[in-house]
Amino acid sequence: MRAKLGLFDQQPGDQELVETLLAIMLEQRMDFTNTFRDLSTDLMTAYAPLAPPQSEQFETWRARWQARLRQQPQGLSEAQSLMRRHNPAFISRNHKVEEALAAATDQGDLSVARKLMEALTHPFAYDVHLPENSTPAAQSDAPYRTFCGT
Repeated sequence: MRAKLGLFDQQPGDQELVETLLAIMLEQRMDFTNTFRDLSTDLMTAYAPLAPPQSEQFETWRARWQARLRQQPQGLSEAQSLMRRHNPAFISRNHKVEEALAAATDQGDLSVARKLMEALTHPFAYDVHLPENSTPAAQSDAPYRTFCGT
């Protein structure tokens, strides 16, 4: 988790910093991958297409995190590089895989699968702006079921 947050060394308070972020993410239903990807871009404000919700609680955490980053001898660009090596920009999301499978099997359209594979071939490519591959599935009350091998 330190690497995901750009932290090179261990300091008192790191565990609480991580636990607080995870609690905020759970409470605000923040997407895990997108949150860490956005934090990775937030350091240099390159782009943040799906920025975390701007709550007072999150902003307070962000200020503590940035203060913690400034305690390191490494600069922000080094912290960002560390984060980007540990936080993918894109992941394989079940609903996107299902879309690609449905297009291929129902309509014989492989273009959806090709586009998804293009993004997933370079999951750490922060310069690729493909928000359709970053969007979490719609919230549902029904539990999601998947099966090994899909």
